[in-house]
Amino acid sequence: MAARNGDAKPHSAADSRSRGTGARGPDVRFGDLKTQSLDDYLAAAPPAAPWFFVHIPKTAGSSFSNELRAVLKPYKNVHIDYTNRDRTHDQQLNDCVDQFIASPDLARVRSASGHIPFPLATRIQAARPELQLMTILRAPVARVVSDYRYQRTEMHPPHRQFIAQFPTLLSYVEHPASHDKMARFVAGPQADRATVLRNAMEKFAFIGLLEMYAFSFTTFFALTGNPGRMPREHLRRTPATRETEVEVTPEIVARIREKNPLDVALYSHVHAILRPHRDARLQKRQPKGRGDGDAAVL
Repeated sequence: MAARNGDAKPHSAADSRSRGTGARGPDVRFGDLKTQSLDDYLAAAPPAAPWFFVHIPKTAGSSFSNELRAVLKPYKNVHIDYTNRDRTHDQQLNDCVDQFIASPDLARVRSASGHIPFPLATRIQAARPELQLMTILRAPVARVVSDYRYQRTEMHPPHRQFIAQFPTLLSYVEHPASHDKMARFVAGPQADRATVLRNAMEKFAFIGLLEMYAFSFTTFFALTGNPGRMPREHLRRTPATRETEVEVTPEIVARIREKNPLDVALYSHVHAILRPHRDARLQKRQPKGRGDGDAAVL
């Protein structure tokens, strides 16, 4: 039966293992978790496959990338040079992807990451078809606020220009640069709702959530043949300063949700798929009477 509304076509773990790694890329798909148990999904994964982490800003990606660097070696960070003012941001993204594809690193990495949106990530995957794609999402309102605060710090090289352009949180919320950023990373700038959800289900091998970080983290590393691993670091916290102080009013929350409908739909869709697996694992692993916090999962 054809997939509708972003749903992946169901298939068994045996189907995943028998497909191989053709041009499409994934041996597992995130959408498999809608029809399979977590154990079957994990069993279908190629444990030695290379991975590319599509790093969406302000989704704990710096911490996660550091774990990739430590566990899935060799690792490569694919990034642009913010000091280069001769090329636009999009031109530099294309340049760094071209350089990575042309370099010997592509053939030997076990993992790589970067703020590389899906259309460019597929070029990397085409050059190394066994590469699996994954990403992490964050609740849309929290992600937009965190993104705004971070870009006003010295950790973000062009922070002075950002502060001048967006003096208030609302000014950033209203600008198209802040709209549906997660959806753009998952499916590209012109994608509609159906395409965004379909990409999430079929083109990504795994998608985690910051709000279920421990579960997402351990599930991903189990896919790579490293079961039982727990997160250890939280890097690049945005400092509390006068520049990063914001007031998030109910009106701003409503406006962020209104301006990010694709991100809201994407996050809700992924949350609805992951939560039953997270809750089932909590019930299975936690002693009777213990709370259901995510930190103890797996």
